[in-house]
Amino acid sequence: MQKGVEIRDPSSTIRIKGTGYGVRIVLPESPSEEELLELLLHIPPQACLFPIGEGAVLDFQSRACSEDLLLGILQRVVWPRSIRVLAWTSSNGVTQALVRKAGLRADEPSPALSPTHLPEGPGALVLYNSLRSGQNVEHCGDVVLWGHLNAGAEILAAGSVLVAGRLKGIVHAGRDGRKDVYVFAGSFETPQVRVGRRLCYADETMTWWQETVLITVEDERLIVREGHFLE
Repeated sequence: MQKGVEIRDPSSTIRIKGTGYGVRIVLPESPSEEELLELLLHIPPQACLFPIGEGAVLDFQSRACSEDLLLGILQRVVWPRSIRVLAWTSSNGVTQALVRKAGLRADEPSPALSPTHLPEGPGALVLYNSLRSGQNVEHCGDVVLWGHLNAGAEILAAGSVLVAGRLKGIVHAGRDGRKDVYVFAGSFETPQVRVGRRLCYADETMTWWQETVLITVEDERLIVREGHFLE
């Protein structure tokens, strides 16, 4: 049963944020523990394999984590996928105590991984599986998705966004206002997409609906190129 996967409330979705040490997986507080495990099981298996960085931080926010939930995450998510968890962080005292009792790290990653010790500029976050409804990815650089972005899923990036498959979900490239970014879609099937400060609306009447498109900002306007624009 996958009843936790289709939750649409933003407070009930897992957010994946690119960081200097890999990614930060922010766990929602409102779903039940069973629903949270289902959400974690539907994160793409390769989402924690990065071209840069060392691993992942699991952020429970203020959720009070039980022993069953912690063990479930280890047995069903972390160990089967060989995910290197750098830290299990939480603002909840019960969760902090449980994590430390289990011999796991509860504080933030080492100061040696601070921005002053990282290479200049953020690297690309590369995902090799499709994103399902309720999955949210945020990154301070480019995001490359070698799969489909299904309706209800989101990619928010400071850089460009490339979706090799069907783009049905929400994409915002250049979310910090950058103009030198683009959105690429193997098949454009979303009602709207943002590039920088510009918003593009679309529907099935567009000639480039379900086509391969490249969307850029030029002279303060959104430009959509379709088909064999690379030839």
